[in-house]
Amino acid sequence: MARKLFSEIWLVTKRHIGATIAIASISFLMTLSIVLVFGESQASIQNIRDFMDTNGAKTIQFLDDSDIGYFDQETLNFVEAFDNIEYSFETSTVFDVFNSLTKDEINLFPAKSFRGDISKVVQLVAGRMPKAGEAIISENAAHGFKLVGPTGEISSSNQSWNVVGIFKSDEAYLDFKNFALIYESSTTPMPYFYSKVKEYNELPTTQTLILNMISPFGREDIKILSKSLASLQNTIENNLGSFANYILILVLFLGIVLITVATLIDAFLNQKDIGRRRALGATKIYISLLMIFRGALVSTVGATIGGVVSIFYLYFYYLSIPINFLVAVIIFVLIIGSLGSLLPSLIIINRDPLRAIRTP
Repeated sequence: MARKLFSEIWLVTKRHIGATIAIASISFLMTLSIVLVFGESQASIQNIRDFMDTNGAKTIQFLDDSDIGYFDQETLNFVEAFDNIEYSFETSTVFDVFNSLTKDEINLFPAKSFRGDISKVVQLVAGRMPKAGEAIISENAAHGFKLVGPTGEISSSNQSWNVVGIFKSDEAYLDFKNFALIYESSTTPMPYFYSKVKEYNELPTTQTLILNMISPFGREDIKILSKSLASLQNTIENNLGSFANYILILVLFLGIVLITVATLIDAFLNQKDIGRRRALGATKIYISLLMIFRGALVSTVGATIGGVVSIFYLYFYYLSIPINFLVAVIIFVLIIGSLGSLLPSLIIINRDPLRAIRTP
């Protein structure tokens, strides 16, 4: 019976070419719409994440305004041990430095001492990262000091440091673009603390954990300087996700309605053929399965073509989607095609076959 049924499905699909093209086209457009909306929304979310990341959305920043000195080497070691921390470092307050060779104390540039990992905060364009008691300077500072390479010496009012590198700062730390950064190996507490988490949603918890750790009995002297972009990023992502979900629901609703209408029109136009089959002994279940499986088959073909076209479209714009998602969409459209054929089949099989045959 199964072989006969599938043979009949193939014959009906070829014979009722108008309904076949209509159902396939609807399934094609459904798949294309769903996949493209998903791909574009994912691309938009990734662009938002990249923008937020470059603007410090995942960075925790504190200022110790107390006389106690919470941010020392022990604090740094403790925070760096967290699994969700990408890097951490501490910096001093700003002080002025000048070129030791020219002794030009008028042409001053800002400097900070630091402790910890800044290899992901600055990008070396010449030289190497500093060791204890050495300095790296920004490209702007190197130009201001008239240094042609990572050499020379800078001084403050009471101390000097050899310059071993020239850097440009990360987008999230553009404040450093005019600075000299000096590596400090002592255990002297520093007022500024920076830490970058790996995921946006971990920032509030990690921030609270660090605050509780450094000052469990009161944090009035610890000021949070972190940019409040993580919550904004989460809100935008959620809104984009909700918008994509609304589009998905709308597409599915329109799809099932249009397939139902197309199948119903086709069934009424060909009710003589269906009535003849009933009169010759075809059961209601057989006729219903014939219509449902035809809808599923044609929807699968249309959805597969739509999936292939959408992949090429997204590839052209350097976007991609998970294959399992595409397969799930095709299966879902197949189900929609089946459900869209269910109601017309129930209507048409309950008509009197002799009356259907006599219908002009």
